Amino acid sequence: MHVEGRIKELIVTGGEKVAPAAVEAVLCAHPAVADAGVGATPDPDWGEAVTAYVVERRAVSDYELLAFCRERLAGYKIPRSYDVVREPLPKSGAGKVLKTALRDPYWSGHDRRVS
Repeated sequence: MHVEGRIKELIVTGGEKVAPAAVEAVLCAHPAVADAGVGATPDPDWGEAVTAYVVERRAVSDYELLAFCRERLAGYKIPRSYDVVREPLPKSGAGKVLKTALRDPYWSGHDRRVS
């Protein structure tokens, strides 16, 4: 298996590894999505859940995004939840989404997997 991106960004959900960049690319291909970030949030059953942070071009329902992702991604890669972000996603000077800024509030009080 070849994984692009940083290994510590990988999401391990139910023993499967998910590269956030692959899910972000699918979400950004949706015409209603201006930008997207994907990160891990704690899940009592799966360890980590794939969570999407979406900046909308136009209003889009979670159901529409779910259906779009189901057509393009393996089941374990599909985000379990979609958070609409009203402001531009936080990015580094190189233009990469700062996933820690998005996911850290979810991990308060939880142990995070160490890569």
